[in-house]
Formats: sequence, C-alpha cells, structure tokens
Amino acid sequence: MKKKLLSLLLLAVLLLSLFPFGALAEEPAEGEAEAEEPAEDSREGLGNLWGLPADDVLFFGVYKDQPVPWLVLDADQTNMGTEGVYLFSRDLIDSTLVRFDEKSTLWEGSLAQEWCTQFAEKTFSEAESALVPPTDQIEPATYPDKLFDLTWREVELKGEQVFFLSVQELARYYGIYSTTNKRTVKRCSMESYYWLRSPHYYHDDYHGIVLQDSYIHDKLPYEPWAARPCANLYIQDAVWALPADDEGAPGAVPLPAQQEREIHEWKLIVPLAEHSFLAETTAAENGELTVSYSGADVGEGARLTLLVRDAEGKPLSLRRLEQPAAAEGSLKLNLQELELPEGAALYLFCEQLNEVHVSNYASPLQELKTELPVPETPTPEIPAPETPGEAEAAGKTPRPEGKTETESPQQEPKPSGEKPKTEAAAGEGGDTLRQTVVAYYPVAALGLLVLLAIVLIAVGSYRRSLVPVILLILLALLIAVVYMRLCGGRMPERLFGVIEELF
Repeated sequence: MKKKLLSLLLLAVLLLSLFPFGALAEEPAEGEAEAEEPAEDSREGLGNLWGLPADDVLFFGVYKDQPVPWLVLDADQTNMGTEGVYLFSRDLIDSTLVRFDEKSTLWEGSLAQEWCTQFAEKTFSEAESALVPPTDQIEPATYPDKLFDLTWREVELKGEQVFFLSVQELARYYGIYSTTNKRTVKRCSMESYYWLRSPHYYHDDYHGIVLQDSYIHDKLPYEPWAARPCANLYIQDAVWALPADDEGAPGAVPLPAQQEREIHEWKLIVPLAEHSFLAETTAAENGELTVSYSGADVGEGARLTLLVRDAEGKPLSLRRLEQPAAAEGSLKLNLQELELPEGAALYLFCEQLNEVHVSNYASPLQELKTELPVPETPTPEIPAPETPGEAEAAGKTPRPEGKTETESPQQEPKPSGEKPKTEAAAGEGGDTLRQTVVAYYPVAALGLLVLLAIVLIAVGSYRRSLVPVILLILLALLIAVVYMRLCGGRMPERLFGVIEELF
C-alpha cells in the first residue's frame, strides 16, 4: 500500500511538471525587451592607427623650449609587448651633463633615473603625459653569454615613463656589430657618448655606454656623458597624426601616406581630458545637419574640426571647418559632401593649434547624430461625438443614434443596452485571473503545507515511520513545481516578495 501511494505521488509530480501552466505565467509587455549592456567605446585593438613605420620621426613634447624629436623604434608595439609604439630620442640631450651615480651602477635610485623622471615632468604636457604609460619591464642578465663582448646584469623598470635603452634592446633593434648598427648614430647629434641602462655583470664600477663609432663599451658611472632617452606611447589614443610642419589650414587633412625609402616627420593631435566644449545636433533637413555648440575656444589658434571614424573606431578623415567667432554658435553640415560610409561615426571637437613640431590639443569628441528623422504624416483629427448634455448646452438637439439628418429629430434614441465584451476585455479578465492565481497561490500552498506538516510529523512520530516525512517532502516538491510553472521559472523572485509582504 505504501509503495503504491509513493508511486502515485511521484506520477502526479511528473504529470504536473509537464502541464502547460506557463500559459498563466506573466509575459513581458509588447515592445518590452531585456536591456542590453551598452557597447564600450574602446580603442583597444587599433594599435598604430596611421601606420607610422620604424625610423619615422615623431615630435612629441618640448624640452628647454625645443620640440623633442623621437625615432619610432618599434612601430608595432611597446617594449612591454602591449599596443602602441616604442620611441627612442633622435638626438642626444644634455651632453656631458648626465651622470649615472657616484659609486653604484644600479639603475634604481641612480642619478640617471632621476634625470629621466625630471625630463618626463618637464617635457610632456598633462595631455601628452596621459599617452605615455608607466613601463614595467625586466631585462634578464646575459651571463654567462656575452653581448657586445661583455656580460650584463639584470635591470628592471618599475612604473617609469622615460628611461635609457638597454643593451638587450640595442642588440634587438640594431643588431650586433652589423651594418645596421650604424642606425644607432644615424641622424643623431654625436658630440658625446650616451648612457645605456645596463650595468656590467662583474664590475660594480662600470656601466654600459655607446661610443661615437657605435661601439658598446663600459665606463665609470660618475663620468658625465649625454642622455638618449626612450619612452612608450599609446599612439592609438591620439586623435590624429599630422605632418610636423602642419599650420592648421582649413579644409580636409589627408591620412598619413607613406612612400618607400622616405623618412617623414609627424606630430599628434592630443586629446584633453577636460574641456568645456559641447555640441549637439539640433535639426536635420534636406540632407543638412544643424549643429549647436558652446564652450569653444576663441582666438587665432582655435578651430572647429570634424573627425570621421569607421565602425571599428579607425580614423577615416579629418576636416577643419572654421575659426569660431564666439564661444557659442551653430553651423550647418552637408552630409552628401562628407560622404560618410555605412556605420561611420561623426565627431566635432574644438582644436587648439600650436606651433609647428608641437602637439595640437583637442577637446573631448562630441558625437553628432547623422540619421535624418523620417517626417511624420499628419493624422486627421476625428471629432469626438457630442453627448446629449453637451448638445443641449450648445443649443443643439441630439440626433438619435443610427438616424440620419432627414429623419424626425423628435424620435427618442433607442437604448444602447449593455456594452458587449470585446477581445481586449476578455484579455483583461484573463490577466486578472492569472495575477490572482499567482499572487495568492504561495500563501494558500504555504498554509496547507504547514498544516499537513504538523499532521504528518505527528503521525510519523506516533508510528515511528519515515513514510509521512517522505510524503511531506514529495508534497512540498509538488507545490514548488506547480508554482514554478505558474511563474514561468521565476519562483525565487516572487517567493521572496511574498515573504517580505508576510513579515
């Protein structure tokens, strides 16, 4: 008997789990969908956007009132292996002024490291510094192998923006005593030697240095020689790459074009983190956008500039529009002239021009809406029928329902009777029934379950049997399955709401 009862309960649970209670579950309203996470505006994956090759020159920063030229040492990545480029000073700086240290050849805590820190602070503006990442990197020791006929210690960089080249990097980028090694001094003012950051392995009092003939040697750390610093650059975060002699002429600015065996000089448009410039599309008509802006810079070096990027964030075109006459104003843009490709994004920003070979600055980009709104077809208004009271107040005699104007106005209208039920009304009744069942089911089921629990536990205790407990568990499972089917699989949220209401 007990086995039959258990089998029947299990069968009931199985059948109820298959019953289409989902018809009573709440469905999302029409037009309502799950919220999607907004796409991130990320510049990762873009790398060297303008394809500046190795050995091209990039002017970036100003030191002692002179723009600093850098060689693009690695055009594919930083020396940490991350996206960006690796820069190496084209010329020697502070010749015969830089010492490594009085006694030690260690990089960390040395006078040379201090010089690099001060150089970064003096050279890069706040906007430029945001594009120069702190570098963490370790160059392992070469022992027991020799490099340039010497053995070298391990050297580590810890969060440094500017530093000296290592012996390992010198060999990696320029080779070891080959013809290409001459590039270390090519186009470089060599009135002095320049320091490396690698110390000699055996001798604490000797440090790596590059001589005038590109020969690598070691020197005493307290001797004064020149600096030739290095730095990584997140070039993908720049707004645009311009020819170094750009003077800010209005019109289209082409993408950098490379020609074989020619060295080009560049500078960047660097984004500012904070700026008061704002712009928004206020009207779109006949293929033209009307854009209102505020907070623009006013002066000879200020420009309103358009930037077009493709769907992946890569730059497509740059166009300088005009010098703003006032901080607030508006302008019109012809979309046909811009020839925007599908999926392209259009941005407006305020550009601050600087001298040639010096970075320009850009306000935060303001994206413009380029989709023209579809004109709405006016819907004719249908006057609402007047009620008898309104007609009498207006001095009119109401026309009986269903009668024409030619029929006698003295006939009384037939009573319309009860309003027939429509499909919408039937749907509202179904929603009310569903909500009522779902709302009161947990309370009724919980009360029944508590009552049966008391009875079955008492019976089980009296007979010293586990069968009532098993029956109680199966019953609870049955109630849970039914309620889960009613709620469309969202039982926990609803049940927690019921518990909060009860307590």
